Amino acid sequence: MKNWVQNIARSQGYVTVTKRSKATTFGFKSKVFLCCDRSGIPRSKNAETKKINCPFELIARYLKTQDGWKLQVVRDDHNHEPSMYMEGHSFAMRVSDKETRLVHDLTELNVNPVDILSTIKQQNENNVSSLKTIYNCRHKFMISQREGRSPIQNVMHILHTKGYNYEYRLNESTNELEELFFMHPISLQMWQAFPYVVLMDATYKTNKYNLPFLKIVGVTSTRLTFSITFAFMHSEKTSNYVWALTCLKLTINQGC
Repeated sequence: MKNWVQNIARSQGYVTVTKRSKATTFGFKSKVFLCCDRSGIPRSKNAETKKINCPFELIARYLKTQDGWKLQVVRDDHNHEPSMYMEGHSFAMRVSDKETRLVHDLTELNVNPVDILSTIKQQNENNVSSLKTIYNCRHKFMISQREGRSPIQNVMHILHTKGYNYEYRLNESTNELEELFFMHPISLQMWQAFPYVVLMDATYKTNKYNLPFLKIVGVTSTRLTFSITFAFMHSEKTSNYVWALTCLKLTINQGC
């Protein structure tokens, strides 16, 4: 019923949203109040808002005897002109449940947000979502995947469950993570097959913690590079590089 109302409204240049609803003791919503997305009184005169107290309102009631919905029109007029495009309406820019699952699946495959948005628009030509919508959907999905773990706890969880070889060092006084070394078993196998050329580089300020990021890559016989190992370091001290290379040596010995 709601989808039908929203589709009719969009075809006329308006967007309807749920104003409120009433549920039975079993949690079934038997009465739903629908209104224009521009209904409601602005909170402040100086605040930027789309609320202009639009009077449009519908009431939908579920009829158990007919196993269907009855729609009552309370007010059928709007106090604003219809929109030519839906891009400016946040509700219309939302992704559907099917599109949300697609975003989750492509995120797990490390697909870029721009490509995710392009895929959604190819499958649904009426989609008006923006890149910000995709980022928000990805962010909610990543939070749900953490299951209450902090970002650092989640990193350690992934390294452990995915079978990475990893080592870390903590600050003795604060017990904070300062150095983290990790290497995937497949990377070790690749390096054992092509051990002749190794490239090392440390990039700087790769995140808000300003930790130098050490990356070691190898080169195949066809001159293609592949990642061997990575390490976050607290600083560029020689001792930190020695620690990372020591972890690499131990990993190699364990893999042989």
